Amino acid sequence: MGEGARYISQVDYPRGSPENPLTAEELREKFRTLSSGVIGVRAQAEIERIVFELEGVKDVSTLIGLAAGPPRS
Repeated sequence: MGEGARYISQVDYPRGSPENPLTAEELREKFRTLSSGVIGVRAQAEIERIVFELEGVKDVSTLIGLAAGPPRS
C-alpha cells in the first residue's frame, strides 16, 4: 500500500489476559524486568519461589517483607 495507507488490527485476547495467559517463565521474566533495580537478585529469587509455591505457604509475612524492600531512611 502507498503513502497514507492505514492498517487496522484487532486483538481480541492480548498477551497476558486470562484468555491468553503468559507462561510461568514469561511471568518470571516480566517480574525480574520490573523489579530489577528496585530489589536485589536474592530477594527476587525468594519472592519468585514463594509466589510459585503460594498455595502451600502458611505465613506470607516473609513475602510481604521481601516485596516491601529494605527500610528507607
